[in-house]
Amino acid sequence: LHSYLARANSSLVATASHGFGWDGLRLLVEAWKAAGSEADRQVEFLESLRGYSGATGMLTFSAQDHNGRRLHDPTTIARLVKGYYQVVNTLGR
Repeated sequence: LHSYLARANSSLVATASHGFGWDGLRLLVEAWKAAGSEADRQVEFLESLRGYSGATGMLTFSAQDHNGRRLHDPTTIARLVKGYYQVVNTLGR
């Protein structure tokens, strides 16, 4: 992440938001490679990850825990519309 930011602009500094975005993008690519376009299979793949080395640290997922973020249900997909989040899908959770 740091090297990509430096290539774009040497004055850029990685923040937590950059890290979360980077991890999200990498996880999306991994899920797509493993499960194609089937959302349920992508979720199953991601929930099977243990000790994934991300920019924001080691990530471990399960259907019960989601790396300690179960309260926020990371499988909820929402859109930001006029300053408000609108739930699109919760993948049956």
